[in-house]
Amino acid sequence: MCACRSVHRSSPPAGNTLLMSVLQGLTSLPEVPQLQYTAALTLAAYADWLADSLNAGHTANVPDLLQSLMRGMISFVVTLRNKLCLQTR
Repeated sequence: MCACRSVHRSSPPAGNTLLMSVLQGLTSLPEVPQLQYTAALTLAAYADWLADSLNAGHTANVPDLLQSLMRGMISFVVTLRNKLCLQTR
């Protein structure tokens, strides 16, 4: 995922089915906080590409991708909150 994230500037044209499939695969990862956070960072790196894809009419997988992004962000915040709570005890 980190490699995928690092090459986002060289992404294919909007709506590319292979990239959309790769991003869609991120939505089915296990519920491991660190993994969900990394998936969220990867999806966030492709935000402009996703916006261009939406504008081009490629909307089929976008709801799942947004839900996965939110899950990753929430998972990270909960994990961080739990760590901070443990440190203050």
